Amino acid sequence: LGHLGPSDVQFFGLRVFPKYLSVCRTLQQRYSMEPAGTRGAWGLDDFHFFPFLWGSAQLIGSAIPPDSVLQDGFLQANGNEFIYVDAVRHITRVKQGPFFEHSPVLYNITAVPSWRKINQGLIKMYKGEVLNKVPIMQHFFFGSLLSFAPNEGHPLPVLPLQPSITQPPEPLVTPPPPPPMAELMPPS
Repeated sequence: LGHLGPSDVQFFGLRVFPKYLSVCRTLQQRYSMEPAGTRGAWGLDDFHFFPFLWGSAQLIGSAIPPDSVLQDGFLQANGNEFIYVDAVRHITRVKQGPFFEHSPVLYNITAVPSWRKINQGLIKMYKGEVLNKVPIMQHFFFGSLLSFAPNEGHPLPVLPLQPSITQPPEPLVTPPPPPPMAELMPPS
């Protein structure tokens, strides 16, 4: 689109995106929406990945230790300021029971020593769990905002998702005619 500068991207990521998440969460709860393809307790969140990916990037270089998200008081005090903290706060509001039981992956992430390491791990996880999954990526629209260029060093496999138009159609095989009724009748 070409009209957004670097400061606009930061504004959309830190101010508009959290409002979008709020609308999504409201709709998901109001209409009891079911997540598609969720990993249950073994995923980050039933519906969203970006709040953790972008939120961990927002916290790189901060003095906030990763395990601080385990403290309810910290979540309440800082959930409106940090995307990652808000995402964890949301999970603690909608899920019941101890955090380490309903969100073991997020709980384990709190043991990682830095937000940079957490962000790097989440990028790898996003590539493996989202970008490398054909059932998910087949719905993406690529264009000027999200471009797609294959890596020359690693060519992508060609998946036969639909028949090629240039190939001639398969010849139809006509079944042999049924036998006459006389052949089907037992001899008298």
